[in-house]
Amino acid sequence: MNSNNESHSINKQAIDEDLINAVQKRPALYDYRMPLKERSRQNNDLWKKVSEDLNGIYTPIEAEKRWNYLKDRYRKSVNSYKIIQESSLSLKEAVQLVFLKIN
Repeated sequence: MNSNNESHSINKQAIDEDLINAVQKRPALYDYRMPLKERSRQNNDLWKKVSEDLNGIYTPIEAEKRWNYLKDRYRKSVNSYKIIQESSLSLKEAVQLVFLKIN
């Protein structure tokens, strides 16, 4: 990987971390224990604030899409980890077999 790609990767990771922190400050965006009516009413304004926290790097719609992607990726990795823990495979064996989940 050249330094330009490494820099892009690091920047993307930093932006993702900033996005996660911005969402974390706004429970209505992720806490489904809150009443739906209350969450729905605040949704657009909260994503605008997230976008502002990120200095406009993402529009509110882009921020929401990226958040959903990160959240889904996190859930999949947690589920994969649980499967590995519950199986008799060693971690090394499980990592070697990850390609099977792609198909």
